[in-house]
Amino acid sequence: MRFSRAVVSLVIFCGLTACASAVSREQAGEVSALSTLTVPSAFTVETQTTGEAAQGDAVQSTVLLPTAQLAEDAEECHLASAGIPLDITIPDGTVMKPGEPFTKIWRLANKGSCAWSQAYAVVWFSGAQMSRQQVQYLGAEVLPHEMIDVGVDMIAPSKPGIYQSNWKLRSPDGDEFGIGPKGEAPFWVRIQVVDPRTPSAAFVFSPSATPLVYSTGKPTLSVNDFVDLDGIGQGGFKEADLSLRLSGEGSPQLVPENGARLIVVGNSLPEERTCRGLPLYNQPVDLREVESGVFLCYRTQVGLPGYARITYINLTEPMVTVEYLTWAKPN
Repeated sequence: MRFSRAVVSLVIFCGLTACASAVSREQAGEVSALSTLTVPSAFTVETQTTGEAAQGDAVQSTVLLPTAQLAEDAEECHLASAGIPLDITIPDGTVMKPGEPFTKIWRLANKGSCAWSQAYAVVWFSGAQMSRQQVQYLGAEVLPHEMIDVGVDMIAPSKPGIYQSNWKLRSPDGDEFGIGPKGEAPFWVRIQVVDPRTPSAAFVFSPSATPLVYSTGKPTLSVNDFVDLDGIGQGGFKEADLSLRLSGEGSPQLVPENGARLIVVGNSLPEERTCRGLPLYNQPVDLREVESGVFLCYRTQVGLPGYARITYINLTEPMVTVEYLTWAKPN
């Protein structure tokens, strides 16, 4: 009988103690868990010391969150979609004169779970480089489900053709993301540059009428520098198509890299069909054997055709400047 009364007293005491602890935690706005709780591997446990108990032991607040949910939230943080409309200015196929300045404005919607601060930016991703500014920071904070108009000042290229410049958003920590279901697709501006001597009425936009220009540039290379002629990769050497190297005899050479191929075609500007039809090789071009102004036809490692013009050669440094243009349709 005494044993039973002791058990009952112990249960009542424990119950009162638990209730008091629960009230205390409720007043503090905290949630606690028993230290003996077994946590499945599919959950993440975060424990934080919130104060001292009467016996001097730390009181823990434990929160259980599904690990899968945490990963999903991280993936959905940076996600954008096209606004309505996406193209505020310069719709696809807008006709421009060579060298004509313009401002492209996109309307973008924040479909992720994170707010975009003014440290977020619109950045050039690939394609034709028609803007001196490759980074344009946002002018205001964009909360989830809000939209913002972002403008970038650009200049039409000097040569006739169809040009496309691809852009993405970038977070302060360098994470690049775009539009689409998974945030992987860039948004772009696509224009048609025409000779001003050609009557505008004779021009009707057609993607097949003029070769679509995918990427352009005019880099200056020193020894062991390289260039990604199609701009598809992230700029590392594994995406390089062309480099400047020294031969065993010390002669500077333009070397095709990672499966790219090229050939010297002379001093006349080659057409797209010419570069597509010529046999191309993986042999380097010795800069001691060519002059400034010579043209090359090439095919990048992903199969995009193009041409490059050597505009400057310095055999002493050595250095070389090439002006290149890559077409969008692969061989």
